[in-house]
Amino acid sequence: MRKVKVYIALLLSLTLVSLTACGTKTSAAATEENVAEVDFGNLTYGETAGESVKSVIENNSSSEAPAEEAASSEEEKVNPTKTVQGIPASESWFDDCVFMGDSLTVGLSYYNDLTGDFGNAEFICSAGLGWGNSQWDLYDENEVHPMYNGQKVLLEDAVVLTGANKAIIGLGMNDLGIYGVDATLENADEFIRKLRAKTPDVQIYLQTITPMIASAEYDRLNNTLIKEYDDALEVFAKEHNCKFINSWAALADENGQLPFELCQDPDALGLHLTNDGYEIWAECILKSVY
Repeated sequence: MRKVKVYIALLLSLTLVSLTACGTKTSAAATEENVAEVDFGNLTYGETAGESVKSVIENNSSSEAPAEEAASSEEEKVNPTKTVQGIPASESWFDDCVFMGDSLTVGLSYYNDLTGDFGNAEFICSAGLGWGNSQWDLYDENEVHPMYNGQKVLLEDAVVLTGANKAIIGLGMNDLGIYGVDATLENADEFIRKLRAKTPDVQIYLQTITPMIASAEYDRLNNTLIKEYDDALEVFAKEHNCKFINSWAALADENGQLPFELCQDPDALGLHLTNDGYEIWAECILKSVY
């Protein structure tokens, strides 16, 4: 995969300004008495805001030579954790594909804007999105539904809206700390059933949650819990006749953690990716879909 200096870090730093993942509220989002309730905030990615951030990224990608050299020097320090095996899919393979996910997938969409690795794939995604809240009412005061053609849409309608034959889904990070592994998978089961009821012939690819840096771990969200969920998701994928993409394996180091140098927000959530992290993740997807 060709190396492209993508300023995804800038996008995600703007994302984090508005991200609220620790507040409390009373709503139907919690399904058990011992489950923490979370105010996901009013996190939306309208096309205007998205295009604005995209413009900033593109302007930075053509910066002056000294900045380019400094970026190259930083990239040389990064030691990607693993080489992903497999034959990469062509760009055209993704022309009838829709990516669905949270803020990590938002960043992946901008990565694709600059690299074209996923061809003409559609991206329907938004920060704070999960298996659970993707099924909330469109008019819920705390909804975080994605935008498509200037309108809020339910994620379960993504395949119908785009006409895709393949759906690559990356959700779970925003569920795990709230619901735990079992209830997160129950939410996933409900979502898959709704999606297939509307588009029974779509081929679904389920991605694992990627790891976080060690210093960002806490009792309700940590790499041990992420790995437990990811292992369960592999079984879930087989049971639901879905393809499985092990994004975790591509990005985790020998300790099951996101390497610090691949983390864009080490002083905040500790789970968003740098440019190099996105390149590794993209390579994993490209080599896992066949």
